[in-house]
Amino acid sequence: ITLTFPERTKIGEVIDFVLSSNKLVSKMELGDIYNENYTFRLWYRHPTKTLDNTEVEEIRKRLLAGIKEKFGAIVKS
Repeated sequence: ITLTFPERTKIGEVIDFVLSSNKLVSKMELGDIYNENYTFRLWYRHPTKTLDNTEVEEIRKRLLAGIKEKFGAIVKS
């Protein structure tokens, strides 16, 4: 996921928000920063089953909506 944030956004707070907002996100790390664009890698894990693409996409949509609302982020394609 690549996002652009307003100035002075604390990336650690973004990561904490994501990890605390959905228990199925087991890990999030910052992979790259280029021209104020932050690229993250997320790991999704369910304790008893394999998540399918539809389930992961729904989790991702909710996370991105929360990040946009709380931090004013813009999603890059």
